[in-house]
Amino acid sequence: MAGYSVSTDRRISKVDMVEGSLSPILFFSGISYGWHEDLELQDFQVAEDGTIELLWSESKGAGGLLEKLKMEKVEKIPIIIRGRFLSSDTWFGNKVAQFNMENSTYHVIVEDCGSGNDEEGFARLTASR
Repeated sequence: MAGYSVSTDRRISKVDMVEGSLSPILFFSGISYGWHEDLELQDFQVAEDGTIELLWSESKGAGGLLEKLKMEKVEKIPIIIRGRFLSSDTWFGNKVAQFNMENSTYHVIVEDCGSGNDEEGFARLTASR
């Protein structure tokens, strides 16, 4: 039996109930999608074709938004930015998403160490890429 889970660090994972494990399938950092800080994620589903549907609502219940995301191969030159970024810094994420949507040559990928992780280990693991 399997399902899907979304975590507070903005990651969707496949849940294997038998094995008791999570396998990440999508990280929202480093992609051209801008997380909605002003909305609350109410529900989501992963369709058979891999499309991810996210259902958002306003905190006061006045409105909502249904988004459909699909992974596509990008034929752009990647620019990788590695480091530790504040999850509350929506300006940076929104600017990366805007750049990626508007630029036809380059695509920025943000690799975030995340808080509470070993920054030196992250640096060693990512330095050889």
